[in-house]
Amino acid sequence: MKAPVPPRPRGVSDDADIDWDVVAPRPMSAFDRIQTRTVEAARSGTRRLPAPRGRTAWVAAAFVAVFALAAAATWWVRRAAPDSDRDLLVRMIATAEGFQPSYLTADDEQAEAYVADVFGWPIGLPELPGLRLVGVGEASLSPQLSVPAFRYGGTDGEDAVVYAYDYVFLDRAEGTLDLPEAAYARLAEPDPVDARRLGGAYLVSWRRRAVVYTAVTDSEDVFERIGQAAHDPAPRAAPPDSVVAP
Repeated sequence: MKAPVPPRPRGVSDDADIDWDVVAPRPMSAFDRIQTRTVEAARSGTRRLPAPRGRTAWVAAAFVAVFALAAAATWWVRRAAPDSDRDLLVRMIATAEGFQPSYLTADDEQAEAYVADVFGWPIGLPELPGLRLVGVGEASLSPQLSVPAFRYGGTDGEDAVVYAYDYVFLDRAEGTLDLPEAAYARLAEPDPVDARRLGGAYLVSWRRRAVVYTAVTDSEDVFERIGQAAHDPAPRAAPPDSVVAP
């Protein structure tokens, strides 16, 4: 189909004398239209550049990134400070109050044999200066989670309950009972010891190879002695003579 012929301008009688590029200019390309609008806007004192083609995608990507960072921060805060009903250390404090050993013994080897028989886990007993073993048993931290626990006694009514567990237990307990992230991080350091006070209880958690121990006591003096021994392990000292074995 032929393009329509524009009307003949007034005063022009011969088509040959018409400059069609002037009377009917060629369509302007998109690039030329953008450049023309940019120049006109600059001349009028207002800069109105067209939005880049990728701006929408960039804004969407930025929104997704901010949302992901917020979600990660929320997860980190919850992991670092779990709710009290999921805090492993809080649960250990509550369980220690009523823990009674099922097997009374002052002999380390007998206690270790008990753990190997009940849990199938050969571990060594922790070292608590000035205290001696009273007994060992199974501490139930939740309906599905239990660990070996040891009760120790000393002079002047001093006592402590020590739990033994490992990273396999922590993985299995995650979401039900979580070790606070700060304690978890300290156990990975060259000097793997975490000491803290929660409410009226003192706790020391330390790692010996793959085994993690957490001692719970209400005595500040016992807390300091256990913390010192955890930082600087030494051969087990003999228990005080005044402590009578059960």
